Amino acid sequence: MTHTLKPPGRTAIFVAGPRMGMLRDSFQDDAHGVGIVHDLGNLIQVAYSAVSLIRRKSDMATPEELAPLVAGATAALERAGAIVRQTIESARSGSPLLEHVNMTACLAEVGNLILPMLNSNIRLHIRTDSDGLAVTANRLELQNAILNLVFNAREAMPGGGIVSIFACESYDRSSGSDVEIRVTDTGVGMSPELIERVFDPYFTTKASGVGGVGLPMVKRFAEQAGGSLMIASAPGAGTTVTMRLPAATVLSAALSSVLNPEVRTGASAP
Repeated sequence: MTHTLKPPGRTAIFVAGPRMGMLRDSFQDDAHGVGIVHDLGNLIQVAYSAVSLIRRKSDMATPEELAPLVAGATAALERAGAIVRQTIESARSGSPLLEHVNMTACLAEVGNLILPMLNSNIRLHIRTDSDGLAVTANRLELQNAILNLVFNAREAMPGGGIVSIFACESYDRSSGSDVEIRVTDTGVGMSPELIERVFDPYFTTKASGVGGVGLPMVKRFAEQAGGSLMIASAPGAGTTVTMRLPAATVLSAALSSVLNPEVRTGASAP
């Protein structure tokens, strides 16, 4: 049975004046390059976190305990290399590679990447309502979009909590069969005023670092893939970000054989 998560809040509404329109146009012009740098930065964080854990635990942990951390760092660096190769290929062909992406396998890979970044007080739940659930998209761009949403969820829970990633089929009369990917956190939540600004290019509540890039990039990816992005949140009630993408029509049996990952906790647990 599929349970729909609907925390109290409101969906973001955009009212753009002339100056904001000019800023958004400028952002779109640079969006591809900015997005590549941002995604590479996220993957460097993943690899660095895994290597840091290996360094701290190397005197106490067994090779079997260190193996997942080594695999996570390797996967992050391999993904960074794939982004560079894909960028070069896209520049040659003029469009990204689209493929049949099974959501169970996709989210399992995301979970393995994100675990080294989570503290022991953060739990990660990943679930799909069907092993055959799939979309037609660029796999790397889709996974990077989900990673961005999970990073945001983690930042919203400084005291710990639960991050849930849930993928399910949905039907809309106007768009037909879709796949909804919901990333929900139990963090501090957002006010209606903040929700209205989170997609503004380079808007951030962070005191330092590169902020205000991730959510606009996720929204841009979803819309270019023929879908949409929505936020529901309220102060103290956590946040749910829903990415809606057109469902793939052909099922890949090989991909659908991957098992659903179970509830897991952060990799930095002692």
